[in-house]
Amino acid sequence: MNPLKAKRLFLVPMTDEDLLSLSENHPDPELRQAYREMLDGCRKGPKTRLWYTAWKICLLGGVCIGDVGFKGPPQNGTVEIGYGIDEAYRNQGYTTEAVERLMRWAFAQKDVYFIEAETEPNNAASQRVLQKLGFTPFGQGEEGPRFEKERPDKSEDRSSFFCIGTGLGVAVGVSTGNLGLWLPIGVAIGLCLGSTDHAENAKKRKTFRAARIAAQKHSD
Repeated sequence: MNPLKAKRLFLVPMTDEDLLSLSENHPDPELRQAYREMLDGCRKGPKTRLWYTAWKICLLGGVCIGDVGFKGPPQNGTVEIGYGIDEAYRNQGYTTEAVERLMRWAFAQKDVYFIEAETEPNNAASQRVLQKLGFTPFGQGEEGPRFEKERPDKSEDRSSFFCIGTGLGVAVGVSTGNLGLWLPIGVAIGLCLGSTDHAENAKKRKTFRAARIAAQKHSD
């Protein structure tokens, strides 16, 4: 996969070799265990490995300054994100930029409507990152306060279907020599597809939201 580019950064998914090296050599034992779990997820689910692996956070010059990633593929429309950055590069907006870029990638994937994150209770810096990105409190998790971000409605913009329908109408109209007939037909098809897609997404969002609220109440 090509790197995800941001204003000052690019994100690169780690290979199995990268994860293996970190799982054996990272100085923090908790992070060694985390990288082992990521590697295990990548090996067990190669088709969904981008949801398990860590993504390197790299400056445009190539220096890697941390990583960000998810804790598995979507479940009930939800993925959980985690992140960390080297101490020398903190308080410069890099973490916020990296998390925001990976969030945009996630919300562009199928059936991702919510992104969650947990922070330690005293990790004010991590909580500020989430607040800047529009996350809101969503109960307590195993590590501490839990936050969530819901996919914006604009992710379900119907304009793309309008463009597809218009393109179809023009193509058929030109090929048949009857643009006046086929252009409005194409537009109508596009609008119909857009409305159907929007309704399906709204239904999924409602279902996933209800499941999340029920699960949160159960955990409390």
